[in-house]
Amino acid sequence: MRIPVKTKTGGYEITLERGAMKHAGEILNLDRNAVIVTDDGVPEQYAKTIAAQCKQCAHIITLPQGEKSKCIENFIYLLKEFTRVGLTRTDCAVAVGGGVVGDLTGFACACYMRGIDFYNIPTTVLSQVDSSIGGKTAIDFEGYKNIVGAFYPPCAVIIDPDTLDTLPRRQIANGLAESVKMALTFDSALFEQLESDNFEIDDVIYRSLLIKKQVVEKDELESGLRRALNFGHTLAHAVESESAGALYHGECVAIGMVPMCCESVRKRLVPVLKRLGLPIRFEGKAQSLQDAMEHDKKKSDGKITVIFADRIGGYEMRQMNAREILELAKKAAKVLGDQFDIEIVEKHHNQKLDAPSGTALMLAQAASDGVDYQPEFVYERHSVRKKRDKTEIGISAIRGGTIVGEHDVIFAGRDEVLTLSHAAMSKEIFAVGALNAALFLHGRPAGFYSMTDVVNAV
Repeated sequence: MRIPVKTKTGGYEITLERGAMKHAGEILNLDRNAVIVTDDGVPEQYAKTIAAQCKQCAHIITLPQGEKSKCIENFIYLLKEFTRVGLTRTDCAVAVGGGVVGDLTGFACACYMRGIDFYNIPTTVLSQVDSSIGGKTAIDFEGYKNIVGAFYPPCAVIIDPDTLDTLPRRQIANGLAESVKMALTFDSALFEQLESDNFEIDDVIYRSLLIKKQVVEKDELESGLRRALNFGHTLAHAVESESAGALYHGECVAIGMVPMCCESVRKRLVPVLKRLGLPIRFEGKAQSLQDAMEHDKKKSDGKITVIFADRIGGYEMRQMNAREILELAKKAAKVLGDQFDIEIVEKHHNQKLDAPSGTALMLAQAASDGVDYQPEFVYERHSVRKKRDKTEIGISAIRGGTIVGEHDVIFAGRDEVLTLSHAAMSKEIFAVGALNAALFLHGRPAGFYSMTDVVNAV
């Protein structure tokens, strides 16, 4: 199966076919000197199969497996090897492996002699459905992912699903995270297919490629539409940096998607991710995640464009400033990780009869809605003789003097505490609130409305 990709910088063709690697010489122009770049996690036979089809000199370079190889040192190493073997502008390089190998080799080809021919043979699900198409090449630098790179499309791509037979289940799931991403934002039918246990991986790859092809052809340089393919990636890149290689890219994308969708979408997304064996949370510090996001390459004029899935098969773009990003990081650390203990402390005057207050209970319920476990409300702790359980939400009431009303929602984690506070200095604000509620109700049909409805309407 041939998939043509037409862009302003030049078109190329993707060959999707089982066994295609065995006749790569019929698809690629290998009648010249070639450097074949792979890594030690890829079966040796793959690179040797390509080398055997080169009609002139074929030099194989094997790099260490993993994201750490996508660095400035290996970029320089490739350039030195290109020079050592005497590649000219009429020669080529072939990447055989995952996204790391493809990104690194493509970027080296873009820079060497101002550009030599680059062929890509991705051998993982992740690289086949995502990095194989679009022309993005890059390396990581100073701890930040893909921050140095270029748009440099390959001359041709060969996708041979037979290469997936040797991959462990975790690597398969890692790649399918990108297919979930594309389905969630562009193709509801594909998402429904992924919701079932009855999908063919070859078909998922094909449909994912068609989505990305259509997007790339309309917006090759990521000035508009293509930004939608970054769904889940703003937080994912931060998590990837924080995890220091413990998590794969697709796993980080899975984590990054969860807080970036509305509740109805999240309810369908989370079961899909869990069934595929993908994580949905990360134990990270809010400030560290913010720092990583602050270096996101999608940042412009102090703001980052994030993609929010408001429906299956659709999305909206939102711009967030540094303050809002901090709030996102804090929310992500709270929603995605269970390392924070939640405690609510309310203070009122000594004449108040009920304890805890209705506001405290409302806050506790809101916090309860934000976690994926069933919490237990614990009122005070004077009668509890045990260590605090992770599923507790503690509620404490203080009564004294003429305190009008104060509420603190405390998220207590390891080495950091996040507190959301509100204080009423007079009862006048409650009168204003009552008037706002009355204005909200004016002209609306009879029914039950909550304070959440009032707040959201402001």
